[in-house]
Amino acid sequence: MGYETRPPVEDVWDKAAAALVSIALIVGLLWFAGVLAFQVWHWLREGEWLPLPFRNALEFIGLDPPEPLQIEGWAGLSRVLEWAISLPMSVMVGLTVFFAAVLVNWLVRR
Repeated sequence: MGYETRPPVEDVWDKAAAALVSIALIVGLLWFAGVLAFQVWHWLREGEWLPLPFRNALEFIGLDPPEPLQIEGWAGLSRVLEWAISLPMSVMVGLTVFFAAVLVNWLVRR
């Protein structure tokens, strides 16, 4: 293979970043499906829906947001963050993984 036929380094990094976003999207979708399947399984077995807020995922990885989340001098931001960490884990973990991959992709392509 000659020098002219090899892809430039930028193409390799672009392809790696695109692959990372694709993998993150797949992981996010699998996470969504897995958590939702667990909740449905629990409901079918126990007859009670098991709410799993995103706060549980944050606590699992060692981030313990206070309840209620309040940032001094930032009432609106506090309400938005409290709303976001109260959303279902199945949705938020998938979105978080996907947006982290998009951010890495953007940083690589800059």
